[in-house]
Amino acid sequence: MINFRIKFAHLIIFFLILSGQIFAQGQRFVAILPFSNTGGPEHAWIARGIEEILYEKMENLEALNVYERETIMNVLRDVGISSESDITVRNAFAVGKETGVDVLIVGSYAVSGSKLGIKFRAVSTYTGGNVYMNTFQGTPADIFDLLQEAITRTMQAMSLPVSAADREVLKRVPTTSITAFEYYCKAYVEFQNGASMETVAGLFNQAISLDPDFWEAQYNLGVIYFNFDQYGRALSQFQKVSSQNPEFFKPYYGMGIIFFLQRDYQNAICNYNRVLSLEPDHDRTLYYLGRIYMRLDSIDKALDYLAKSAEINPNYPPTHFYLGQANMERDWYRSAVQAFRKVIELDPDNYLAHNSLGECFYKLQRYDEAIFEYNRTIEIKNDFSTAYFNIGNTEYKRGALQDIVDSYLEILETRYSEAENQEGASLVQDLRKLQDASPESSEIYRRMVNAYSNALRYEPKFFEASFNLALTYENMGIADSAKYYYQRTLDVNPNLVRAHMRLGRYFEREGNYSEALKQFKEVVKIEPSYFADTPRLGEPYRYVNIIDEVLQDYQTRLQKNPNDPETLLVLARIFNSLGRRGQAEQYYRQIVQLDPMNKEANRELKNLQRNQKEL
Repeated sequence: MINFRIKFAHLIIFFLILSGQIFAQGQRFVAILPFSNTGGPEHAWIARGIEEILYEKMENLEALNVYERETIMNVLRDVGISSESDITVRNAFAVGKETGVDVLIVGSYAVSGSKLGIKFRAVSTYTGGNVYMNTFQGTPADIFDLLQEAITRTMQAMSLPVSAADREVLKRVPTTSITAFEYYCKAYVEFQNGASMETVAGLFNQAISLDPDFWEAQYNLGVIYFNFDQYGRALSQFQKVSSQNPEFFKPYYGMGIIFFLQRDYQNAICNYNRVLSLEPDHDRTLYYLGRIYMRLDSIDKALDYLAKSAEINPNYPPTHFYLGQANMERDWYRSAVQAFRKVIELDPDNYLAHNSLGECFYKLQRYDEAIFEYNRTIEIKNDFSTAYFNIGNTEYKRGALQDIVDSYLEILETRYSEAENQEGASLVQDLRKLQDASPESSEIYRRMVNAYSNALRYEPKFFEASFNLALTYENMGIADSAKYYYQRTLDVNPNLVRAHMRLGRYFEREGNYSEALKQFKEVVKIEPSYFADTPRLGEPYRYVNIIDEVLQDYQTRLQKNPNDPETLLVLARIFNSLGRRGQAEQYYRQIVQLDPMNKEANRELKNLQRNQKEL
C-alpha cells in the first residue's frame, strides 16, 4: 500500500532566563507587558530589570496567576501592541478574550539626572480602563523598593490579599548591589543586540565580582554559555553554582537541559527530580520529563508529566504539542486533536501543530479536515515537505481508491512465483478496468503527483515521497516515470525492498530478465524471507534457486574476507530465513564482535536467544 511517514520535527529549544513558571491558584489572571523607556538609550537596561523583577515577584504571589511570557508576546504582536501607548479599549479586550487574562500590567520609565520615574498601570481587559495607575519616583538604586510598592498597591486596588509569605516574596531582592544588577541586565541587552559571548559573559562576571552571592547572575552566566553552544562550559558553571548553593533549583534545571540534549536521560532525570524536590510545581521541568519519557517509550509516564505541566501552566504551546504527540503514540487521536487545537489557539502560526492535527484527522478518516490543516501548514511554511507528502496520502484515501489500489498493490507485493503472477495478471487487468471506469481517478492521480512532487522539490532525499510518486505513476500506467522514481528511491535508500521488487517486476515485464534478477538478488540480501517459500524462479530465469545463488556468492566472498560485516550480515539473514538458527547466530555473534553497536545483529541475537528459551 501507499507508504506513510509521520515526520515530527522537534521544536527548537530556546533557553530563556525566565524559563519555567511556578503558578499558584489565584483570583486574578495577569499578563506582564514590556515597559517602555521614554528616556535615554543608556538606560535601556532598566526595562530588562523591571521585567525580571515583576515576573520573579508576581508569579510567586498566592492571589495571582501570571500568563506565559512567550505566548503573550505572540498575542500582543497579533493585536498590535508593542508598548503602553498602543493599548486601546478594543485591543485590551481582544487580549483578554484570546487569553483569559483579567489585567494587563504595563507602563514606562525614564531616568532624568539621578532620578528614576516608573509609570505603573494595571489595565482591565474588560473595560480598557485603569484598575490602578501611579508614578513612583526614586533613584535607580531604589528600583526594587519602587516595584515592591507598585505591586502592593496594585494588589490592594484589585482587593487581593497579601499574605505573610507574599510579603517575604516582595521584600526579596536578587542582589544587594544595584551596580551588579545593572551589569546583569546590560548583559542580556547586549545578548539581544547580538554581542559576542565574551562581551556578554564579561558583563555577568562583572556583576558576580561585585556580588558573588548574586545567584541569578551566576546561573545566567551558564545560560549564556549554553546559548552560544558551549555546553561544557555551561555544565561546569551550573555544577559550580549548585555546589555553592545546593538549595537553588535553577542550575539543576540547566544541567537537566544539557543532559536532555545530549540524550543522557538518566542524568537529566536525576537533575530534574532535584528541581522538583525544591520547586514541585516547576512546569518546565515537568515538561522536559514528559519529553524524556516519550523518548524512552514510557508513554504513560510522559502523559502524566505533560498533563501536570499543562495544568500548572496551560499557556505554553510546546506542552500541549507533546501531549498531542503522546496521545498519538497511544492511538488516542481524539484526545490528540484537542491538544493540537490548544496549541493553535495559543500559537495560530504553529505549522507543526497544524500538520499534526491533519495527521490526526487522517487517522480518524476525516479527510477533508486533514487536507485543510495540511494546506494551512503550507500557507505558514511553504517548504515543509511533510505536509505535501501528507496531502498526497490523503488524496489517495479521500479519492475512494483505497480498496482498488490496496488490492492492486497487494498483488504487486505478493512474493515471487510464476503461478501467482499468472493469477495476478488477470486480476490486475480487472482492477485496471475498475480504475479506468472512475471518471475522477485521473484528477486524483494528478493531485497525488503534484503533492509528492512538491515534497521532493523541497526535500530531494525524501525517499518515501519518491516511492509513493513511483506507485502513483505505476497506477497511471506511466512506466518510465515509475521506474525513474523507484530508482531515485533506491539511490537514497538502497535497502527498501519494495522498491527493488517493483523495479524488478518492471524489468521482468519488459523481458529484461538479467536486470530483474539483479533487483531480486538485492531483495534476498536485504530480506530473504520474501523468497524463502518460493526460492526457485520461473522458466525465463532457468528455474534458478535465487537464495542458493546469493548464498553461494556470499560464502565465496567470506572466504576472501572472513571479517567483512556486510558479508556476514547477508549470510546471517539468509540462514535465519531458512530456519538454520545455529548458523545465523554464529554469524550474528561474529558481527557483534567486530561491531558491538550493530543494532540489527544485537536485536536478532536477542530474538534467537529468546526463541531458544521458549523452546
